[in-house]
Amino acid sequence: MEQKGVATRIKKGRRAVVWGEGSKASPGTMVQWLKERGGWVAIGEKIAIVRVSSDEFPLTAPVQGALEDIFVTEGSPFQAGEPLATIRPGRGGT
Repeated sequence: MEQKGVATRIKKGRRAVVWGEGSKASPGTMVQWLKERGGWVAIGEKIAIVRVSSDEFPLTAPVQGALEDIFVTEGSPFQAGEPLATIRPGRGGT
């Protein structure tokens, strides 16, 4: 889902981290980032906790690499399909 103004924030070669890309997905609130900007993440690794309705869910990395940009701060609401962060794909890690 592309939102006005969002495409310019996603740098070429980066992968957006989103919650609920489907049409039935609900908006949510960012509870906590488990990884810091610049931190290495593995594919499927839990990188944040989000609240949707009254339930909390893990947000996982879609690719391995470095967590590069964080667009939604803790306590902030977000829409389903909105980029919450970006990952710069890569191998290895620190």
